[in-house]
Amino acid sequence: SKKFVSLFLVVLMLFGMIGDGLVTCVQAASSTEIKGQLDDLGDEKDEIDAKIKDLRSQMSDNLDQMEAMVKQKDLIDQEISLLFQKENNLNEQIAAYALLIADMQEQLVESETNLQTLQEKHKARIRAMEENGELNFWYVLFHASSFMDMLDQLAMIDEIRRADARRLEELDQAAKEVAVAKEKLETEQAALQDSRQELAALQEEQEKKRAEVDALLIDMKAQADEFEAMME
Repeated sequence: SKKFVSLFLVVLMLFGMIGDGLVTCVQAASSTEIKGQLDDLGDEKDEIDAKIKDLRSQMSDNLDQMEAMVKQKDLIDQEISLLFQKENNLNEQIAAYALLIADMQEQLVESETNLQTLQEKHKARIRAMEENGELNFWYVLFHASSFMDMLDQLAMIDEIRRADARRLEELDQAAKEVAVAKEKLETEQAALQDSRQELAALQEEQEKKRAEVDALLIDMKAQADEFEAMME
């Protein structure tokens, strides 16, 4: 019986030692796994942090781009407003040119009528000279009935020549007025045409600016959608 008790105690001791070894092995295996899991979790956290940092950077860039787009749209809107003001100015210029040209056309017609009247008078004077003959100093000298008659004839000749000179001067002045009126009219008509061409180019530029704003609004909407997706 003593041998049996001794053997039983030996068995218990052996099982105790084996049990302690098993616990130690289990504990060692669990620590390694936990440490590996912690390392994996740490790596995963670092990766998440990097992604968060990258996303926040993208969001910041997105906001900067949206802010730049808003500023750009504001500048384009201001430019379009100025273009409309310029368009109104050109329309007023065109209306003023139209009135000015109408007035100059009236002046031109008046100048041409005056010139035509003077030309008719001058032609009539030439015909009268051809039909009646022109008196001259020698004719009066040899055909005057008296000295007083000669003086009267010479005075009349001098007055006729002065009248002819005035008529020719008026004719020349009238022709110059017609030329000046035509030149002014052509100048204002050219200015009117330039204003109309400038207005047409301006309207085309306005259309381009409107298209630019439309495209910018589309980009801003896409940028806002992207930002909203990032926020989610």
